[in-house]
Amino acid sequence: MGNNLNQLTKTAKFMSVKRLEKEGLLMLENIKNIINKLSDDWKNSKRKKF
Repeated sequence: MGNNLNQLTKTAKFMSVKRLEKEGLLMLENIKNIINKLSDDWKNSKRKKF
């Protein structure tokens, strides 16, 4: 995920603002899903999901 973020940052100056926003929101959603899956795996049902 970190590598993808670095690539996105490096190419941001070549992207349109709308495309950059779309890519960033997609990455954010993926990160949220991973955090929530890890939370479920840790069996911590009291943890607030994003």
